[in-house]
Amino acid sequence: MYRVARALHVNYESLKHRAAVAVDGPASSGFIEWPPALPAASPAAGALVEVSAGDGAKLTIRLPAHGSVDVAELTRAFWSRRS
Repeated sequence: MYRVARALHVNYESLKHRAAVAVDGPASSGFIEWPPALPAASPAAGALVEVSAGDGAKLTIRLPAHGSVDVAELTRAFWSRRS
């Protein structure tokens, strides 16, 4: 999780806490898959965040290299959506 926090330029402790809340929350299936480390991409390429739900729904967020996206809020909305 440290490498993810570093790549996204977010606080490690905050990400760790948010991930724990997402896993323990009522809308969670209790499963988060972190794929193995991918080859390092160019810093100009930004980052890619993928989230999958137990029902097969997927959320893909492509982050710009220079910009601000509230990933925590987007994933929170994804986990709490109504089917």
